Amino acid sequence: MVEYDRMAGTPPQRWPENERRRLTRSDRVIATALVLADGKYAGAFVVENLSGGGALLIGDGRIEIGTQVTLLLQLDRAPLLPLVANVVRHHSDEAGVHFFAVAFSELQPAALETIQRAVLAAREQRREQPGDKLSDDAAGS
Repeated sequence: MVEYDRMAGTPPQRWPENERRRLTRSDRVIATALVLADGKYAGAFVVENLSGGGALLIGDGRIEIGTQVTLLLQLDRAPLLPLVANVVRHHSDEAGVHFFAVAFSELQPAALETIQRAVLAAREQRREQPGDKLSDDAAGS
């Protein structure tokens, strides 16, 4: 089951095995994303977890499954990283919090390397914190 302690929302249930990420991911990467859908601002989201294959975004905006979006990913102190992605899953809870899983497409090798470095650094930092458990059941693509 997905651990979730940063918002008062209810996380989506565990995704089926064939929809889970194949790349290393972390839910401790400090990141936000501005999202554009059809060239228009669709919202600012917290990146709940991240991998080279996609991300789980949380916010109050609505984006339909199947929509191609552009994410302007802000990783800690790095410059904005523009990424093309497709919305592959959506879940909303009773509080109106929306969870969007996006799968990256057209990912350039340099962008993948930047994301993977951030993910690995976050996982390493989390391992150094005693009593903190890494969650491999985090939802996303």
